[in-house]
Amino acid sequence: MDFNQCESFLVSQTKKPEGGITENLANGFRKFWKNHKNKIHETLIAKATWNNTLKHVSWRIDIKSQAKNIDEVNTPTAIMELEIGPNETDSKVDLS
Repeated sequence: MDFNQCESFLVSQTKKPEGGITENLANGFRKFWKNHKNKIHETLIAKATWNNTLKHVSWRIDIKSQAKNIDEVNTPTAIMELEIGPNETDSKVDLS
């Protein structure tokens, strides 16, 4: 949720006649969301990933300049190297 969506949600919650929130509480939520949005996002992504993760990507394009068969000359070949590894997430969430 971006800040505009957060703002819309909080305004709707403050205008609710029953079960809404106060303006002071909404301001607290706004400040918390603005300060910790990236940490919350990174933590949620880390918690949602349970298999191996992509650690590094490298790539190159090779073009043959000589070949026995003329059809193979100037044919580009993409070579990609993907390094995957275990998800190294910490079970603790620190939003300080």
